[in-house]
Amino acid sequence: MVRLPTSRLAAEFEQLRRENFPLALVVDELARFVRDAFSRDISVTNIFRSPRLQQTVYGKGTKKISGPSPHLAWCAVDVASTSYAPEEVDAILAFGKRFDGHNRLPVIQAAGSRTIWLHEAGTLHPHFHIQYKGPPVHAV
Repeated sequence: MVRLPTSRLAAEFEQLRRENFPLALVVDELARFVRDAFSRDISVTNIFRSPRLQQTVYGKGTKKISGPSPHLAWCAVDVASTSYAPEEVDAILAFGKRFDGHNRLPVIQAAGSRTIWLHEAGTLHPHFHIQYKGPPVHAV
């Protein structure tokens, strides 16, 4: 199950289904995988960011991915990672990489994936950054 801990995130996830349905489907598939593999839910921590929020998150002098954030264009979702054991993190990363062949976004060099990255960004805790722009794809 996809946990959306605030009403803002719940509204944004519904809007994500309209703005980038294929990404919402990737998140749904990830939730299904985590539920089947670990009997756990995923918790979404961030979906859309305005330019102002993006600046607040990254702040001055904080390392940033080159180019504009995919969060600004409804192409990224962050999922909490701190509650997973290392082997669960590895399995989640491997699952996310299954979508790379369909994803038209550039490879995240630090992750070696177009779709998923475990990282810490600016003021945010470590999390899975999931990005996707491509056709709707069910788990591959």
